[in-house]
Amino acid sequence: MSADGRPGRRSHPVRCGRVAATAGSATTDDEDGGAGGSEGGNVSEDEPNTEASDQLSGWFLDPTALAEQGRRAEIVTGLTVLAPAPDSSTAATVATIARTLDGVFRLDVVAAGASADTWGQDLAAGFDELGLRHRIVTTDADGPTALAAAASVASGEFALILRGELPDLEQLVPGLLRVWIDGGDALVLPVSGSVPEVGPSAVAPEVVSGHVVELLGLRSDGARGALVIRRWLVQRLTEGLGEVDDPAAAVLDRLHRVGATLVELVTGTG
Repeated sequence: MSADGRPGRRSHPVRCGRVAATAGSATTDDEDGGAGGSEGGNVSEDEPNTEASDQLSGWFLDPTALAEQGRRAEIVTGLTVLAPAPDSSTAATVATIARTLDGVFRLDVVAAGASADTWGQDLAAGFDELGLRHRIVTTDADGPTALAAAASVASGEFALILRGELPDLEQLVPGLLRVWIDGGDALVLPVSGSVPEVGPSAVAPEVVSGHVVELLGLRSDGARGALVIRRWLVQRLTEGLGEVDDPAAAVLDRLHRVGATLVELVTGTG
């Protein structure tokens, strides 16, 4: 605990390019009640200082560290799947996530896009069959505008954004727990069976921030993997994003300004 009463970052045994960050804490509730705090009262949202810190930080996390944890995450919290401009595979993907993570998270879905009037009804029907709370948001455009609209109504403490193939969902649960305990704000997961390798000179904050931008759909159409990110951070990063000239640069700047702590699952961190 810091002198001013804010919880400090906890240390982590596997790091690269770590830079100290300053964080505060806050717990919020959404309009449905309880979305900002878990049913069990064991999850809160750690918000950054309101002042710009320009202290981006992070670390690489080896999958073996999750295996050594030896248990599933004992958390009950909300996870919102964000689906900006969903496609024909979205419902099936969400169904897989719901089956795999059953009982671990309170899962809900937000889909947003410019053509929601054409796919919204069918997608909502699919979510109804899964018994998932959902929102369909119609936007003026896809891309950053749809992403910002989906993030703005997320209700879970964490949001999940997918690009390409599914990640190893069994790594998502212990990975999220490790990130939460150690004070991380976002976790990058690779697609299943394709954990990247990094060299000893790689600087985690800068590498991972670039991947966060890619998984938000703001750079490179070939991005693959998943991003698990605290609700307050994805909302902060995407607010008004459809109105800026360079959304990717804007997100990178905001990551620095809030002093975000980013984590990525990789090998070769020893």
